[in-house]
Amino acid sequence: YQIYFRRSGISYRTINGPNYYAGSVNSISLMDTCNYFYTSVNIPIYNILTNPPLVKNPFTGDSTGKRIFKVCGTGFPDSTIINDTWVTPQFRDTFELIKDFWYDTVVTLPEKCGKWQIRNSIGPTNNYSCSLMGTSFGLNTNLDTVLDIFPDPDFNDMNAILQFNSYYPNQTPQFLSHPTAIAIKGQPFTFSMNAFDPDQDSLVFSSVTAVGVYDTNLVIPKSAEFIPACRSIDFSIFPFDTTYRGHFPAKYACIPNTNCTLYNPITNPFDTDSTFTIDPKTGDIQFIAQSAFQSAMVYVKYDEYRNGVWLGTGYREIKFLIFDNPYYQTPEVKIDSIGLVNCSLKDSLSVATCGGPISIPFSCNAAAPAILSVSDNHNVSLPGATISYSGSQTNYVAGTINWTPPASANGVYNLLITVFDSVCSLTPYVYSHSYVLKINVSPGVNAGKDTVICEGNSLQLTGSSTSMQNIQWNILYGTPNSLSCQNCLNPIASPTSSSAYEVVYTGIPLLNCKLRDTILVHVQKNFSIKNLDTTLCGIHNLISITANSTIDTSGILFTWIPTTNIIGNPNQAKINLLPSTISYTIVAQDTNNCFTKNAQVNILYDSLFIPSLTISPSNGICTGDTIKLEVNGNFSTNWQPNYNISSLSGNIVYVWPDTSAQYIASVNSTISTCKSTISELIQVTALRADAGQDQALFDGESVTIGGPNMLCSNGCNFSWFSTGGPFANYLLFPKVKPDGTTTYWVFLTDGSGNCIDRDTVTIFVKCTDLYMPNAFNPHSLNSIATQTFGPNNVSIDLEYFRIFNRWGQQVFHTNNVSERWDGKLNGEPQPVGTYIWVLKGKCPNGDWFEKKGTVFLAR
Repeated sequence: YQIYFRRSGISYRTINGPNYYAGSVNSISLMDTCNYFYTSVNIPIYNILTNPPLVKNPFTGDSTGKRIFKVCGTGFPDSTIINDTWVTPQFRDTFELIKDFWYDTVVTLPEKCGKWQIRNSIGPTNNYSCSLMGTSFGLNTNLDTVLDIFPDPDFNDMNAILQFNSYYPNQTPQFLSHPTAIAIKGQPFTFSMNAFDPDQDSLVFSSVTAVGVYDTNLVIPKSAEFIPACRSIDFSIFPFDTTYRGHFPAKYACIPNTNCTLYNPITNPFDTDSTFTIDPKTGDIQFIAQSAFQSAMVYVKYDEYRNGVWLGTGYREIKFLIFDNPYYQTPEVKIDSIGLVNCSLKDSLSVATCGGPISIPFSCNAAAPAILSVSDNHNVSLPGATISYSGSQTNYVAGTINWTPPASANGVYNLLITVFDSVCSLTPYVYSHSYVLKINVSPGVNAGKDTVICEGNSLQLTGSSTSMQNIQWNILYGTPNSLSCQNCLNPIASPTSSSAYEVVYTGIPLLNCKLRDTILVHVQKNFSIKNLDTTLCGIHNLISITANSTIDTSGILFTWIPTTNIIGNPNQAKINLLPSTISYTIVAQDTNNCFTKNAQVNILYDSLFIPSLTISPSNGICTGDTIKLEVNGNFSTNWQPNYNISSLSGNIVYVWPDTSAQYIASVNSTISTCKSTISELIQVTALRADAGQDQALFDGESVTIGGPNMLCSNGCNFSWFSTGGPFANYLLFPKVKPDGTTTYWVFLTDGSGNCIDRDTVTIFVKCTDLYMPNAFNPHSLNSIATQTFGPNNVSIDLEYFRIFNRWGQQVFHTNNVSERWDGKLNGEPQPVGTYIWVLKGKCPNGDWFEKKGTVFLAR
């Protein structure tokens, strides 16, 4: 880790005085306070880094142009001459202004540290200063950042210690204004620090102390009341003295037994009647000096920050010379807005442009008898620009900047304009005033970079245009009415979903200016993690679990805690893990760092849940047989269907299906939520004999035998038998017409002899309950039974069967049970009508019976 270190200073001399003095500094020392912080222990040598001698750079530049005019008149009083060793008290002629000098070295740090400290080996005099140029960057031109704040020789070994943070590559700020200024007693005075940080870091300024020439005859401040620095350590003598730390308790001195002004470094570092202020953001100093002559050196401390992180602390020494000249007025420098070309005026010393060529007229004006001359640094700050001046050595100097910014130009370009005023005053000094003219080069309208906000938050849009006005915002898509204003520069955007905004320049356009720009504001949605509780059932070798959220998981970073049993990367949505009973915490954070969610995942591993079904017997059954079904394991089991089963719950049940049937076991673990379904088709040889219910018939009637429970599926063989032997073997349900009471047998077999069944049925024939039809038609085409009329019982012993017409005439008589009336008498067809019949006979069992009735003769 390298830093570039520069010890610099300024010096001035008279024509007849000694040459410029550049000091005799030869070394610096650094301390790593990450490993040591001023404790009373011996410091290991590797914590101290003593650099090689600094290499001196020679004076550069021509001092001729810096000479001032002679003092007006010859009666300039000696008492007003500065009591300083570098200005001859008897000076009556001209003298040269200050010159810069410096020493450089490159320091290689052994390690990074959050706070390094640097000191010089000797104290400075005559405005020497030390500057930390930057870590891991090139040199800059900052020549007056003060390290040592005790320029008095009495305090050579008590230097302030510059501190910096080497964790961050950094360049120290540059100051465009010289560290000397002249103010007039009783006149409001402003010193512009003109600080510029190359890294665009933030600076915070504060006044530290004021040091002036101490003389027993003058009431001039000598030293600070409290110095926020530690005592320097002499690293050349071992053991090192590290016992002192804290504020150095130096006091302002007053002449004994006299009244003097109480000075303090905050509001009154010299005689300003507490009007002294310093802007903490810009470092600009304002005051009204109350007395003259005063020579005061004010030490300004600055802290450098980047995104809230402290980068380092430095000091700058500013020397104020206060004179008593009520006639002097500071020159005014401003831009002539009328003559601007391709630019727009932002303020009196600032313009904006979108590219060249541009022309910027400006003027430097002071009240007569001011004699002004103007110089600038355009060769450095505006490459390729030309500046012409007119009216030099008068009280009104006009200048014109002509410049074509390069194609890559973007940002603010600072032109330092220095106005020298040699008005014939009662001092031997040329007044020097620094002004910064700013040229803001931009492509035109700029809506800013696309960005992301968190759901529920708002964003201030930082739109800009070349003129910083004439702006209108529009919503291209997304959340309607989500802008706090439209005709303003920086509206507040409150989108609820990703939205695009457009900024449009509505003013008179400049050359090369972009007139519109867009910005996409992506809204990071809030989310939640879905429940991932998992139960593992049975034996597993490796499982996968995937975290799910209410938004797309591609924009979420997942972390599984702990990493126990996880195979592979635990920082992703899907993980692979070895099965076990365990709980994980999922930490989910969106990639925009808006929301962080935690979710608990509970995994229950029920490795014993491996249900199986045992069937006994296992080779099938016959209809009417029973089979045992058993679920193996300590589980809770329910069964279906409810068909020929001993119970609908339990691990063991018995079933006796008539035909092949499928039984389903719903198995549930008793220690987890594991459940499973096992089904088994029970193969049944459907074979069951059912001859039917015994029944009685009239003599001569027929009936189909075989009951409703008869089963004889494929492969089933059947046979019917009666008292007379086998019959009708081709019909499972035969129709019989017994002459008398008869018993029938049915035999069923599966062919292999494993399943056999039989059954019987008896048909009782009744003769006393004759079956006599109630009508007949001799011309019927159906059968002889419907063409004639008579009893169907052929087994009875008939004594007589007589038929009479309605007049009592007998039309038919027989004692032969097989003989029937054909509807004729003596060969003649009888008329249609109702006839009366009577019958007497004896049953085979010897019982006599008599019957009578009517029959209708139809034609």
